[in-house]
Amino acid sequence: MTNGVRALIDADMASASAKLISLQIKQFLAIKALTIANGQSRKILSLFQG
Repeated sequence: MTNGVRALIDADMASASAKLISLQIKQFLAIKALTIANGQSRKILSLFQG
């Protein structure tokens, strides 16, 4: 392979890696948000249950 093709492949792999990391972070934050929301609803329900 030529250096130019290698550079394009490396750039494409870096881009794909960055996208994957971005999606993993978004997934992590979404799970954390759902965990917090679920915990808050339990607290509110416990107020009504006495």
